[in-house]
Amino acid sequence: MGRLMGQTPNLKTWLASKFNEHYNLVVRKTLAIEKFTICIVFVIGFMLYSQLIGSPFLNFDDLNHIPLNPGFQKSDLLSLWMEPYFGMYVPVIYSIWYGIWKMLGPESWPFHAFNVSLHCMNTLLIYFLLQRFGTGRKLAFLCALAFEVHPLQVESVAWISEGRGLAAATFGLIATFLWLSRGLRQIKGHFLAGLKRVP
Repeated sequence: MGRLMGQTPNLKTWLASKFNEHYNLVVRKTLAIEKFTICIVFVIGFMLYSQLIGSPFLNFDDLNHIPLNPGFQKSDLLSLWMEPYFGMYVPVIYSIWYGIWKMLGPESWPFHAFNVSLHCMNTLLIYFLLQRFGTGRKLAFLCALAFEVHPLQVESVAWISEGRGLAAATFGLIATFLWLSRGLRQIKGHFLAGLKRVP
């Protein structure tokens, strides 16, 4: 009888292993679906805005912010962090644009591709955030897709200078997503900690 009792698995260990097993299975299935969703969002985004990629810089703002930017011309990025330029202080996006400028040259296409990529990323972040708020996967995808293809988004994506707004949205959505994810990890941690305290 004693030997039989010794072979009986500890209830706490068994519950914890079953919870982790189920959690890992759900994660694997979810990741497969989400990878497909990510591909779809980027394919739709680049198909929708493909004509923009080869478009030139728009007059006025785009030309002043990138090709005619003295910080880019003189390779003096620090000056863009020290004082406003062209009536704005946006050093983060200037740093990103400067990196694109140095790596891919002064043509407009990399900047347009950057804006389209940011827009696709924002669409995905909205999709994931809606799910965090309890929206079903299908409805979250439809809502995110409506955001991606809505005509109101065209100006922000087509106008290279508005990359600053797209980047601000990206950082804000990522911050919200991470804050919500931290809360969910705490819930899981509390559950496992509670199991460990079971006598």
